Amino acid sequence: MSDIPNIILDLNILSRPKRTGIERYALNLARQLQHNASIRCKLLGNFQSNLFPKKSNRILLDLPLSDSLLAQKLLAFNLSLEDASLFFSPYYPVPKHRPCKGIFTIHDLIPLRHPEWFPNQSTHHFFEKNIREGVHHADHIIADSQSTKQDILDFYSPSSEKVSVVHLAPEDHFFQGRKRKFICIKDQTIAPPYILSVCTFEPRKNLIRTLEAYAIFRKKNPSLKLPLVLAGSLGWGFDNIIKAIQKNSYQEDIISTGFVSEEILVDLYASAEVFVYTSLYEGFGLPILEAMASGTPAITADNSSLGEIGKDAVLYTDPYSPNDIADKIEAITTDNILHERLSEQGRRRAQDFSWQRTALETVSIFERCLSN
Repeated sequence: MSDIPNIILDLNILSRPKRTGIERYALNLARQLQHNASIRCKLLGNFQSNLFPKKSNRILLDLPLSDSLLAQKLLAFNLSLEDASLFFSPYYPVPKHRPCKGIFTIHDLIPLRHPEWFPNQSTHHFFEKNIREGVHHADHIIADSQSTKQDILDFYSPSSEKVSVVHLAPEDHFFQGRKRKFICIKDQTIAPPYILSVCTFEPRKNLIRTLEAYAIFRKKNPSLKLPLVLAGSLGWGFDNIIKAIQKNSYQEDIISTGFVSEEILVDLYASAEVFVYTSLYEGFGLPILEAMASGTPAITADNSSLGEIGKDAVLYTDPYSPNDIADKIEAITTDNILHERLSEQGRRRAQDFSWQRTALETVSIFERCLSN
């Protein structure tokens, strides 16, 4: 009998139609874990077959995510059938009654830290009940950042040794992006230079203040007619953001693309003059890394995990001050030396992160958990 542990990866989250941060984490980590010779991986879930090589070991199981009790029973039954050594979930809590070790990742606890940003009560219930119970019966927890780990300790009170931090990473193609003369998105043509922001349209992302800052910047710098490109899906509270765009004095130069493919996203980052991400709270902040990998100077807030990720390679702003955000945009777009310095420092900082490293650190946690 082989001594190589049998790891079951829950990839049901990849059945979602659009891949944002959490889905990309699950996909990139799973792809790397499959290459690790010290473990044997099986991929559980009903997701597109072309996401992984045909030779991948798969367990086709479509979990009823609206019924967590039934989902946990189905999972436990399948883990027994597969003689699993360890079950890992990149998002959903592991089942309480299981025949093996269980680890899952918590990306953020923002609904508990800032419940005012989440009007849906089912979201509160998921974090207050499902995640809380999961923390206490899991064998180990992975957090995206030191900031998220501290939130886990503050809200759920596990021992600090039970929670390990493993950072995410930008995909390699963001390092290889090139400036384009123009970018076509649906019926829109975007020509550089421009200011870019990539995020879901929701209050936490602070787009209304970013829009106010854009108007201040344009008024102070009439010769710098840089468009503002907003790339991202519509979230809750998006209607207030749409209204803010319509009321903006420079609305004709504000381009909203909606959700874009990763191929287009690479071009958008690489061709931008400056990236603005003034989120009020993050569990990690993957867009900051993607912008830095692309060589695009980034402006962000020094809160939650953002300072941890950006360190000295980004320009920090007060996210509650449109005037300060505007000043930072002006600084980067008018000072070539600052622009080049942040571009170079950003690339170097982004190289500290890789999905290979994320996978190796994750496997190390698996091995420690299995040895206890």
